[in-house]
Amino acid sequence: MSRKMYVIILTIIFVFTMNTFAVSEESTGTPGLIVKSNNGVLSVNGFDQFQWDFYIKNNSQQPIELRDLSLRYYFSNDGYNDLNRYILSSGTAVPSTYKNPSGAYEILRPLNYRFYGVDPINASADTFVEVFFTDLTTLETNGELYCYNTIRYISDFSNYAQFNLDNDYSFNPIRTIHLEDQLNTFDKIQVYHKGKLIWRIEPNVTPKSTPLSTSVPTPTNTPTPTIALNLVSGYIQPDVISAPVSLFSGFKVEIQGTNLWAVTDRNGFFELKGIPVSSSGYILKTSKPGYLTRIISNIMGQGNIVIGSSNQPISVWAGDIGAITEQDNAINMADIMQIIEYFNTSNGDGRYNLDVDLNEDNAVNIADIMIVVKHFNTTSSSYPQIY
Repeated sequence: MSRKMYVIILTIIFVFTMNTFAVSEESTGTPGLIVKSNNGVLSVNGFDQFQWDFYIKNNSQQPIELRDLSLRYYFSNDGYNDLNRYILSSGTAVPSTYKNPSGAYEILRPLNYRFYGVDPINASADTFVEVFFTDLTTLETNGELYCYNTIRYISDFSNYAQFNLDNDYSFNPIRTIHLEDQLNTFDKIQVYHKGKLIWRIEPNVTPKSTPLSTSVPTPTNTPTPTIALNLVSGYIQPDVISAPVSLFSGFKVEIQGTNLWAVTDRNGFFELKGIPVSSSGYILKTSKPGYLTRIISNIMGQGNIVIGSSNQPISVWAGDIGAITEQDNAINMADIMQIIEYFNTSNGDGRYNLDVDLNEDNAVNIADIMIVVKHFNTTSSSYPQIY
């Protein structure tokens, strides 16, 4: 290959690598979210109910994992310390829903929450509740999230009438109606992405590190129950634009520490049966020539477990090539150089190598280099955690 071609390719790698890092920084900083919130008192069946509703739309070009988002509501607890009773709903009475860009709705699991104290104590904010998601759902571009009754209590219940809502930092005295157009961009509800504030204004306080109470069970020293899984199944997809059907098959999915493994079919589906008993959970390894091996740890549960669905498959990145040198669990310059070795070859000539034709379009060209660039300088540990 000519020196000029090397310079062109290296320039493209540099430019797209910088773009990739810029996108990554944006996704951990201030994703383009539209957030609307409403809370207030609504009379239902003769009882005054306080309710907090919110709506989120992903208006950016980057998908956002729901589990990376959390929201806070700051308030004064008015001396009432039974905080877990403050939340009666948390997405159970009226389930939270996700509307994907095609208009289909998905019911989400109930939200989890934690209460924290703050320093210094503020007259309108001595406590806050942080709600967060446990679903593995991705908030796609133009995807919309509806959460109603996130916090809810009824003033007729014993002791609840003592709450003074008017002195709560995040309280917005507008009647709550379960309609998106009744929500507004009230600036004292906070949204965080991976722990970083991305929406609106915090009070001038510092959260304490230990939660006062939580909906998440606290680990104890009791023996871990034995987990007897019968079956693990799911879907794998190659992270290749316009991937042909042939790319979905051939991923080896195995339970580490056992001799059990399966290979995905043309739909990316796999199924592992007869999994032995384990008290410490399972580790799932997914691999394929030309792809960066993905490890999914801490698979816990009982009965059948589904990892990835046909609508939300587990993504595996292309680019860890083993055509000349062995795969090294990294996507780097060594993989680019292997493509260059067979650059501008096509199926039918003597030098074509299917192992570097990452999109299997019967040609080794710039499209294959761009696939590597997408996840350039990543390793197997760069995948987002699922559990």
